[in-house]
Amino acid sequence: METERDKAFDRWFRLAELQLEFLQQWGVYKLNVARAELLAAVAAGQQAVAQIKRRVARELEAALQRLQKNRRLYLRRAERWGRQSRQLALIRLGEDLSVRQWSQLWVAFRIFENRVPFTTLEPLMKQQVKPAARAGSEYFPVRPDSPNVADVPADVSNVYQLIAWIKAQRVLPRRGTTAYQQIVGAFDQMSLFARAEIERIEELLKAMEQETLDAWQPVTLAALPDSVDVQKIIQAGMR
Repeated sequence: METERDKAFDRWFRLAELQLEFLQQWGVYKLNVARAELLAAVAAGQQAVAQIKRRVARELEAALQRLQKNRRLYLRRAERWGRQSRQLALIRLGEDLSVRQWSQLWVAFRIFENRVPFTTLEPLMKQQVKPAARAGSEYFPVRPDSPNVADVPADVSNVYQLIAWIKAQRVLPRRGTTAYQQIVGAFDQMSLFARAEIERIEELLKAMEQETLDAWQPVTLAALPDSVDVQKIIQAGMR
């Protein structure tokens, strides 16, 4: 049976694959538009415009060639990203999480915290900690020999702060508790971001197929590969 961790892996890996597919098609789409505009500018005697479009076309051609050459590298990174999404789902184990898994969980959390957009994290900052989730009895220390867990302090007001608190205190929410519901729900929100992003990119690809997308409009993609060529494809020719 496919677990939630498997589904999370599939979603994040599919997102990375789809981003590469989009970048390739987006680059070709922009290149074709730039070539058409270059021919039109030459025919109209607009030498300055022609020079700009010629430069854009050259940059896009070179960037697309290197993107294709580095495709395997990007997919290996995507596999690593998928594995990290599985580690993020370790929070579901609650009090059964081991010390080793605890470390893996927070490595994954830091990575995803930096990758998802602020709009994904903002709702967690607005979600108030429920009164029941403040009781120390709702939590379990990572090391069983640790002292009893103190109540959540008053200055921890929202779920995003609560996540930071459990990390600092080295405690986990007990399964079935209100704290478990709030914290696991927050982790799921971060993981499920990939689903919405996949749908958005699929819509962009469809618009390209139908030639209804402005080639020079700004396009944003979450957590793109750190590459000069990727940025050139995204930014080339922007008005």
